[in-house]
Amino acid sequence: MAGETEQIWRGEVSATAEGCSPDQVWPLFQDYFNLHEYHPFLDTCYGMEGVSGQPGCVRYCASSHVSNREGVLLWSHEKLLAIDPEAKRLTYEITKSNAGFDSLCATVKLTPVTDRRERGACGLACSFVTKPVPGWTLEELVRVYQGVIESLAEKVASRFRTTG
Repeated sequence: MAGETEQIWRGEVSATAEGCSPDQVWPLFQDYFNLHEYHPFLDTCYGMEGVSGQPGCVRYCASSHVSNREGVLLWSHEKLLAIDPEAKRLTYEITKSNAGFDSLCATVKLTPVTDRRERGACGLACSFVTKPVPGWTLEELVRVYQGVIESLAEKVASRFRTTG
């Protein structure tokens, strides 16, 4: 039992948003209270405390799409701990949730990527640290985060696509 309470899970996932740069994508992430506008699985996201994009602000996020319990709206309160526009990186923690997260801290970073066709792209990486989540394995959590970041990268890229 004591070993279980001291266990920490760590994970990292990444994906690429084709046809856009970190400079183009960063304003989406910097607007901390509007994650639902480009996150493929969120039904809603809004500010609860503070000023969007300022450390200490808190957002409410809810999703009926990512659930291991049929029909349950999963929600979380997420506090912005740090934001670095130069490095295009932000760190937040889930402070309250009905999905079993009681200590998740994540860092999201955007980086430039050059694909095989020498076109620019935006790399999205998310690393996280959390206590074990009841009802999940670390592998399941990483798989869910990987699916989310891949879908997020596709949705972000679609915002910058031009018809031609």
